[in-house]
Amino acid sequence: MTISTTPPRTRRYATSGTTMLMLSLLSVGLVAGVYFAFQVAVIPGLSRASDATFAEALDRINESIENPVFFAAFFGALVVTAIAGTQQWRRGNGAAALFALAALGLYLVGFGATIVGDIPLNEQLAAVAPAHAGPVIDRIRTPWLAWNVVRTLASVAALLCLGRALAVSGRHR
Repeated sequence: MTISTTPPRTRRYATSGTTMLMLSLLSVGLVAGVYFAFQVAVIPGLSRASDATFAEALDRINESIENPVFFAAFFGALVVTAIAGTQQWRRGNGAAALFALAALGLYLVGFGATIVGDIPLNEQLAAVAPAHAGPVIDRIRTPWLAWNVVRTLASVAALLCLGRALAVSGRHR
């Protein structure tokens, strides 16, 4: 019988790396789902309503989305994805780190599209009375949808990169 003097290897660090990748995948997925829902349901549905209803409903939606739960996913995705990539890099798992960092870059594209594209357009619509919103809606609808396509596709691509990072991280043990 031989007695090993080497302490058993703990899996705590490996588990935390996987946990951060899963949290990143979850938060990015939730945000991508919100963008997708706007693209395929919210805006097309509001477009079937009167201009006043469109303007008032979109304004209420934009007010409602500013809440701690959404902000936790929206801003948290940046943080947990950066941590996940860093953890994978420190573990020596370059492939998973690169996929996670690519996801971070893609998510930043979607994040930026929200900040520089959709939010300013939302504010233009909110600045007019719903009864007089028709010309503003006509002016902002196409660019708003274009910015939303950018952020949706970027977030979905980030989600795919995180899925790949999670898959290759499991092979690096």
